[in-house]
Amino acid sequence: MMPLEKDLQQLTLTKLKLLAKKNGVSLERPRYDFGKPTYTAYKKSEIIAVLLKSSKITKKKIKEISKKEPTKDRDANRAFNRTQKNEILFQQDNKCAECHGKLDPRATEFDHEKPWASGGRTITVNGRALHADCHKIITHRHRLEKVDG
Repeated sequence: MMPLEKDLQQLTLTKLKLLAKKNGVSLERPRYDFGKPTYTAYKKSEIIAVLLKSSKITKKKIKEISKKEPTKDRDANRAFNRTQKNEILFQQDNKCAECHGKLDPRATEFDHEKPWASGGRTITVNGRALHADCHKIITHRHRLEKVDG
């Protein structure tokens, strides 16, 4: 096993893909079966093989990518299930978490207080029921905060 290969083996699949992307290494490979001209390397071993063939990948670049923050693990479920939704509605006394108005069960939207995209979990303590308009306002506010820093 080559020294670079050993370092690449220690990286996660996500970091390997990031390394390839940042260094302009295409993961497209020729394919001759099923009539398709190319396919994208998905397996860790395939991506490592592609990276080893590239002259752009150095030990220094591998070290830099391995120091970066690990990607946030997200819940597999993004949407609240029926039981969670009922519990959230009960806790909020069937009122909107933003404007405290009465909620129409057919027009109620459920939101993560800590956004799912930022690592917020899909559990009842992180959920809230909102009117559709209130949900849009809150989502817009979160996006502005993200842009403004």
